Amino acid sequence: GVVSVSIYVLIGIILGACAGYFRGWVDILLSRVIEIVICFPTFFLIITIVAVREPSIYNIMIALGLVSWTGVARLVRGEFLKAMN
Repeated sequence: GVVSVSIYVLIGIILGACAGYFRGWVDILLSRVIEIVICFPTFFLIITIVAVREPSIYNIMIALGLVSWTGVARLVRGEFLKAMN
């Protein structure tokens, strides 16, 4: 659990901070990427990764980390926008 949480918190903080700080087209682009990633079904992504690669807990942790960062990114983006005003 620590590995997948570390992955998605790191990705979420970096992308959310970039979207909130730079605003403009960067914010629009990253917001659309966040909305697209939200649409990915996590369970099917895990099944796909395990089918393509070797079945291991590390692949599952990476898949969870790569899909779950959207909530953190939206929160950090909102806090940056609030702080910038």
